Amino acid sequence: MQSLLEQFRSPDPTVVSAAVSQTEARLRGAAGPDKQSLFEALLQLFYVDLYDRPEMAPAQEKAMAAASRAAADPDLLDVLMEHLRYPDLKASLSITRVLGRTGKPAIARLLDFYRTQADPYARAMALHALSKIRDAEVLEAGDLMLEALRDAHPEVRDTAARSVGKYCGYFQPGQFPPAWADRAFSALIAALADPYAPVRAKALRSLGKMARGGFLHPQQSRQLDQACRKALGETDFAWDPAYIVRVEAGEVLKQLKG
Repeated sequence: MQSLLEQFRSPDPTVVSAAVSQTEARLRGAAGPDKQSLFEALLQLFYVDLYDRPEMAPAQEKAMAAASRAAADPDLLDVLMEHLRYPDLKASLSITRVLGRTGKPAIARLLDFYRTQADPYARAMALHALSKIRDAEVLEAGDLMLEALRDAHPEVRDTAARSVGKYCGYFQPGQFPPAWADRAFSALIAALADPYAPVRAKALRSLGKMARGGFLHPQQSRQLDQACRKALGETDFAWDPAYIVRVEAGEVLKQLKG
């Protein structure tokens, strides 16, 4: 096995890609420490900086696909969740993609992770991973997303604001629990007063997705129209000072006009 693991350190992306295939095949019959070592070999590719080594992108993508299939094993899913705690942004983003592909088996672990982690960046990554899952069972995280919009840390609020819109893009209004859409609308409207501009921008974007997905009733559409006009300075000449917010407001307003 050591010879196989050493292939992951090769500068040749073809060798590394072949090692990924061999590792996934060996994982199917592995147990104990060998199983974890093989899985960790796949995960190490998530730490490769593709700006420095763009030639490794296909091998990394292949490793993500292999890891997402392997993570159906609860033991390996635990290893993946442990890596989500590590403060490496590029690796964390890769892990959230893998967890999104893993889907339903990852939901409970991610909810527990979010509720038990003190690090706001780790919690934001858990929300980000949940937003990538398209199994309808993930809608049990809907209320948690709305709670996260009131979190003390802006990164958590930012991720929650974006994630609500992703859910409204993936699922139909009738798939959500009763009254969730009304609560989501109110929470996102409240987020337009957030002191952190990216949260305001993401809230507007998600409100636009709610409108596009048929989640809003006419009164809410009118309220959103007024909120966009206020951000653009069309109602009281006190526009939102952040350009990124005004851009989102303009896009939503064009959408509401049809």
